[in-house]
Amino acid sequence: MPRMTVVLLGGLLVAMIAVFAMQLIFPPDEVLDVEGVQVFPDQGRRHLDQGATFDAYNSWPPTSGPQPAEGAAADVYLPDDDDIPAPAALLPLLERGGVVVYYDPDHYDSADDPSGLLGAMQSLRQFRERLAVVPLAGLGEEHGGATIVLAAWRTLLPIAAWDVEGNEQLTAFLQNAPDGYYDRYRLERGDSSISAGAATE
Repeated sequence: MPRMTVVLLGGLLVAMIAVFAMQLIFPPDEVLDVEGVQVFPDQGRRHLDQGATFDAYNSWPPTSGPQPAEGAAADVYLPDDDDIPAPAALLPLLERGGVVVYYDPDHYDSADDPSGLLGAMQSLRQFRERLAVVPLAGLGEEHGGATIVLAAWRTLLPIAAWDVEGNEQLTAFLQNAPDGYYDRYRLERGDSSISAGAATE
């Protein structure tokens, strides 16, 4: 009997250490490290048939849900590219742990402001994979006047403007996990696990 007790206590201790380690490595869904972050229910990540569309995303721009049959080459997208991907086409980037920086093209123009927001994002793209910077008209109407919206899997952060406060929010969001949202949610194709909770197929 004492031997069984030692085995049970040892097993319990190992389980407690494992749970603690998992909490450090995989922070829970409800952890919000950046003020203003919005988290949405997971809508899965199935791929639509060729020509099929989906218009019931629970956030705009979408942060999870059905993806077009062929997603955009988002890992190499830059603000001055001619072919601007639709938000749904950027979902594959989000499921790989990336971040999309959507900006209002009426407020930020790469030609007129190379040293501003877009210049900073261009520089950051040299050091970060899975970071797309995409113009998207109508952000302010949908997000209370925001001129920037950051997106990670299931997560949005509207930012009013790229000023001191906005830059602090943007920087905090773009930090690596677990403090920020870059790489926090990394889904593995063929399995439903993500780094901060469970996703549905």
